[in-house]
Order: sequence, then C-alpha cells, then structure tokens
Amino acid sequence: SPKEVDAMTSIAVRLEPFSIIAQALVGWGRLGVGAAAAAIAPLRHVLELEPRFSVGRWLLGQALVSSGATDEGLAELRRAVEQSNQLGWMVAKLGCALAHAGKVEEARGVLAELTRRAETEYVPSFQFASMHAYLGNEASACAWLERAIEDGDPGLAFLRIDGIDHPFAIITD
Repeated sequence: SPKEVDAMTSIAVRLEPFSIIAQALVGWGRLGVGAAAAAIAPLRHVLELEPRFSVGRWLLGQALVSSGATDEGLAELRRAVEQSNQLGWMVAKLGCALAHAGKVEEARGVLAELTRRAETEYVPSFQFASMHAYLGNEASACAWLERAIEDGDPGLAFLRIDGIDHPFAIITD
C-alpha cells in the first residue's frame, strides 16, 4: 500500500536526505504499488535536485503516463532516453509507453531499433518481452520471457509490477 511504501522510503530519506536515489525511491515505491499520481510530486522534486538524473526522469515519465498525462509523460521519457545516451532498457521503456499510448507504429519502430542494436550490444531479453507484451504479441512475449529466464535477466524481478498497467497480466494472472 502507499502508506507502507511511504513508511519504508521515509527511512531512506531520513538517513540520506541529500541522496537523489533515496528521494527517487519515494516515487518509485508509490509507482510500484499503483499510486502513480502520488509519485509525481516526489519525482518532480528529485529532478529539481538533479535535472540530469535520467532514472528520475524515466520514473516521472512512467508516473505521468500511468496517471493519464500521456503527452507530458512521453516527453519526459524521451528526455530520459536522451539523457541516458540511448540506454537500451530505457529505450525499451519508451517503446512500451508508446504502445500503451496507442502509438503502435512508433513503438514497432523502437522494437526494430532495439532488435538491430541487439546484434552488436546487450539488450536485456526482459525488455523485448515487455515490448512484445505491450504490443499484444503474447506468443513473442512468452518466448522472450523464457529467454530472460535462461539468461538470468534481473528484469524478471519486476514481472508483476513492471510498467504501465502491468503488461504481463495476460501471462501472470
């Protein structure tokens, strides 16, 4: 629940009041329990402290999209991708948000880009599974999840809480 998350994350903030990671945990925790709207203010605060913190910007983008502020959220996600120097998992999360927002062709373009990139760099299997789940490709999502298991992909820890509207509900419920 949001109250339990706030109780736990407030300890981190109290112990490390100047840590942007501790501050971001407040928003991430709220986002993780489905309280996206309540995550926005603490994540905006994180970016006031450090505007170049791409993970904080990514979390804010996720919270905004989840709360229905899709255009603003996508803009934040795009900025996070740029700030992270096109980090593969962050590009994938942008693609997931695009698919969620109904921008399917653009999301497919992101998936194609990640597929090309995977030929020369590591792109986690779980991210491919997420993109396929958001695009409604259940069989492909399952195949990529199996590969993520074989790879020992740490993203699997987020299977039930990852993303906007939990794309793996078709598989895990």
